Amino acid sequence: MIRLEIHAKDVNELRKTLASLAALETGMIAAVAQPVDTADAAPEAEPEDDAAPAPAKEEKPKRRGRAKKEDKAEPEPQPEISANPEDRTDPEADAQDAADEAAEAQATAPVTLTHDDIRSALGEYVDKFGMPATQEDGPKIIGSIADGTKVSEIPDDQEKLAKVRDTILLAVQTGKRWGQ
Repeated sequence: MIRLEIHAKDVNELRKTLASLAALETGMIAAVAQPVDTADAAPEAEPEDDAAPAPAKEEKPKRRGRAKKEDKAEPEPQPEISANPEDRTDPEADAQDAADEAAEAQATAPVTLTHDDIRSALGEYVDKFGMPATQEDGPKIIGSIADGTKVSEIPDDQEKLAKVRDTILLAVQTGKRWGQ
């Protein structure tokens, strides 16, 4: 007779162990789980039975692979509880505070224009009026505000960059070519 003792922390660990043993070879291993109170307890004498041990209940092997979305349960974030009410945090409130602060910082931050902003506005002008009109009107718009006819000739002055960009975008928004 073969005797098998399984020491498990809890019922779930015991079930897992028994399932893995049953999966090894169904019918070859019969496991009887008896809780042991102390390590010093003497093993009980079991009557020997000439009959073959009863085969273990056949369990379906667990499927492997990706779990379905329904199987995955995301735990809800729990607010952190503290004795001092000033130290308590709520993940949802923290996320909202961060979003509000980011929006406020973006709204109050001054916009720094570059020559790429002018190129982008001219791209919208091309989309609206076509390349030939942009090639004709672009140098005129730039020349009326800055000393030159090319985007690269506009000085790095925020006021002039903003004026050129706004003039181009106004023409795009109104649907009227500049100077027409």
